[in-house]
Amino acid sequence: MPRTLFVKRYMGDNRADERVSCRLSGRITFNGVFITDCVIKDMSVSGFRAFIESDTWLPNEFEVDCKHFDSPIRARVRWRSKELLGAEYVF
Repeated sequence: MPRTLFVKRYMGDNRADERVSCRLSGRITFNGVFITDCVIKDMSVSGFRAFIESDTWLPNEFEVDCKHFDSPIRARVRWRSKELLGAEYVF
């Protein structure tokens, strides 16, 4: 997990796990094929939030990789807005 900067909690935030703010460059792939670059904005033990280009197609499940990870991590889209997405890890 990246170095902790600070932990964000918002009123009305019903997440089970606290998020750690970060700014990590990542790559999203599907079946080993590059889809898009992303910026991981924050992470928790169960998922992450990332910035992506607004018109990028994503499958429901994909892999995300970052130089700080030991290997790519499988993830599932939980929500998406124009340029942000929230994903949970798939184990």
